Amino acid sequence: MIPAMAYSQALFPVFGAEADFPARAVAAAANSASVVRNQVRLRADARSRMLRTRSLR
Repeated sequence: MIPAMAYSQALFPVFGAEADFPARAVAAAANSASVVRNQVRLRADARSRMLRTRSLR
């Protein structure tokens, strides 16, 4: 379980991805294990928040 959490968090790009990447990542992780799916959702939410904040400046 811990390796799955670490890999899914480490492989999620923080920069250099398109604006629609978080939605595509969540859709791609829909059929994966719940641990991976939750980590991808958390990272996608953080990435979406960063993009929204940057667009307000």
